Amino acid sequence: MAQRSAVRRMMPLIVVGGVVIALAAAVWFGQRSLMYPADRSAVPPAGELLPGAVDVTLTTSDDVALGAWYLEPAEPCTAAVLVAQGNGGNRAGRVELAQAIHERGFGVLLFDYRGYGGNQAARRSRVWPGTSAQPGPTCCRTPGWHPMS
Repeated sequence: MAQRSAVRRMMPLIVVGGVVIALAAAVWFGQRSLMYPADRSAVPPAGELLPGAVDVTLTTSDDVALGAWYLEPAEPCTAAVLVAQGNGGNRAGRVELAQAIHERGFGVLLFDYRGYGGNQAARRSRVWPGTSAQPGPTCCRTPGWHPMS
């Protein structure tokens, strides 16, 4: 009888402990999606949000097509700034930054990561120590590359 009474008194503590453990596990395993909310919706054409910009497609070394926008320099300029959307949202959220950079005379190339802005989701791969990883669009590693060529 005393044993049953002790279990009864401990039951609320066991339930609360189980709920706390379940919540901690949910936060731990879901933290990436909480920190980096991917906006997977397709973005509108470049010209709708960024006058003068054109839609371009970047291709990664493993043949994944990434949507991008390119805004030619306002003045004769040989430099362009590569703008990634960061860890959340998509390139549509970086229009003001692109306009500010463009106003300073630079060309601007905005692109979305894999799985963002309507792009195909990331292909999972491991990079082992001693190997060379080349992330991102091939164009970013190609001297003299131009999005309109």
